[in-house]
Amino acid sequence: MRDEPAYQHGGLTSRTLIRTDDMRVVFLVLKTGREMQKHQVDETACVHVLSGTVTMRLPDRAVELSKGELLVMERGLAHDVVASEDSTLLITFGWDASR
Repeated sequence: MRDEPAYQHGGLTSRTLIRTDDMRVVFLVLKTGREMQKHQVDETACVHVLSGTVTMRLPDRAVELSKGELLVMERGLAHDVVASEDSTLLITFGWDASR
């Protein structure tokens, strides 16, 4: 995925690996220095760092996550993400099938 134009030019690419009625799993690749601007998700999310290091900036604190670490975020939590080094994340979302 690091060879894809989206990663080469924008420093970010992703793939949805699993999508069921109640869950979604996304593989995300970030280039060093890439920042995902503040956003929020409509479901609970579990972020698992597979490689690299990222900083999750939450409303009340910043959390640095490295390989093997997890962070669970409740639905609606505003956050942004900065990759301190080339990083891969596995993000699991609870999913409301009615949407």
